[in-house]
Amino acid sequence: MKISVIKKISCDVNVEKVEESVKIVLMKNGAPKDSEISTAITSDEELEELAARYMGESGEEAKSHPVLSFSSKEVKDFIVPKESKNYLGEIMISWEKAVIESKKFDRSAEDIVCDYAAHATLHLLGIHHK
Repeated sequence: MKISVIKKISCDVNVEKVEESVKIVLMKNGAPKDSEISTAITSDEELEELAARYMGESGEEAKSHPVLSFSSKEVKDFIVPKESKNYLGEIMISWEKAVIESKKFDRSAEDIVCDYAAHATLHLLGIHHK
């Protein structure tokens, strides 16, 4: 499995821990061994822009997301290598929202980022909320 995690903003996150969170979800749910996912830890502003661009949202609705996932089956214009047949998609995580939630639940922001990444991985696998 190939999981890439990039920090698009300054944040106190061990990318290997995020990668491991994603891999655990993939393995527990029977994903192909050559599955690939790209993950970025970024700003609220970028998530808002993505929600507007890809989901048609605006205002508070666009600002509300702590994490977004984009399936490679639905979005074609990301940085996806065209030759990757098991590229599942991309995950975008708001560092600011992780910090806010960490204070609310007395947990580390890094743990919250890992939770967001695991949750979004489920979405990329087609497992959604009830």
